[in-house]
Amino acid sequence: MYKAYQKYRDPNTGQKTLHRVVALKEVKMKESISKKAYKEVINEVEMMKRITHPNIIQLYDSFIDR
Repeated sequence: MYKAYQKYRDPNTGQKTLHRVVALKEVKMKESISKKAYKEVINEVEMMKRITHPNIIQLYDSFIDR
């Protein structure tokens, strides 16, 4: 599920960091996920960061919240 935001606030500083519409996607990975599945998710995210195409949403950043 994606959520669209007009202005995104940095969760650490509260400052508005983007002046454009952004979509945020939260991927919930269970703690019991296998190492192989975890690596596949990380690899997919890294690949998505490198893709630039006018018909594909640009991935600007990602993080793991533990």
